[in-house]
Amino acid sequence: MSLKIAVLGMGAVGSLYASQLQAAGNDIIACCRSDYDLVQQKGITIKHPNGSITQFKPNKVVKALSDLSESVDIVIVATKVLPSIDTVSALKGLNFKAILLLQNGIFIETDIKQAFPGKELLSGLAFVCVSRLKPGYVHHQDYGALCIGKYPKGSSDAALLLSKQFESIGTKCIVSEDVLSARFKKLCWNAPFNPLSVTEGELSTESLLAIKGMEQTIYRIMKEVQHIANHCGHGFSDEVIHKHIADTKKMVAYKTSMLLDWQHNRDIEIDAILGHAIAYAKNEQLQCPELIALYDKLAMLIDKRSKA
Repeated sequence: MSLKIAVLGMGAVGSLYASQLQAAGNDIIACCRSDYDLVQQKGITIKHPNGSITQFKPNKVVKALSDLSESVDIVIVATKVLPSIDTVSALKGLNFKAILLLQNGIFIETDIKQAFPGKELLSGLAFVCVSRLKPGYVHHQDYGALCIGKYPKGSSDAALLLSKQFESIGTKCIVSEDVLSARFKKLCWNAPFNPLSVTEGELSTESLLAIKGMEQTIYRIMKEVQHIANHCGHGFSDEVIHKHIADTKKMVAYKTSMLLDWQHNRDIEIDAILGHAIAYAKNEQLQCPELIALYDKLAMLIDKRSKA
């Protein structure tokens, strides 16, 4: 079954998975602002882990979803989770059946759920090493599996359909009936590696793990995320922690998305990755000293840069 899919957020993640959905036979409408002319004329170049290069040209390119007169089956939101990005306003006026939030962080779905109560809301996570190196150029370095599910829980025909689309072109896509648990598992990796890649001197994952004692620090941060997840009923085992660290040791030397945003002087997802978890922990009187210390260190760097 062919779908008409609109994608908001044509960065690394949005571009990669939009190209895969097009390869599976779907019509892709890409919402681009700064890269509109480039994507409209030439599309997006994608370099794959095996070194091959493909050119992805969306079926249609628009500057805003409000420019669309036709309806779509699914709108995928792959923007960063930032105060400066008003996703609700961006989706207003668009006629769609379901929304997939393909974004990092926890507790990010509430505003969308309240704004579009009649639409099916899917939450999704990309376990991938992919970077947008320049306008119109994306480098997919490693991994690429997805996990999607109905928010806040339960079964979903839309999620199953999307999963079949991805699986048809070789991308592993798990459908979860407890997608919030999957979100916490992803946060278990993001919470240490994204901020530490900035605070410890703009380091790749490989260089970060090479620092003496850093693996123990990462482990402690992951354990705090696990504690918060367990408290709110979406817990995971120590096996997840050990696998995250082991997998990161095996992956290519990777600059996290937060590090790339920092190096390009873009806003970073400090609240989605750290702030929301800390706020929940404080409200529930849970201890998370490692997360708080990391947040404070990162916030200090952000404040220092803003005043420079």
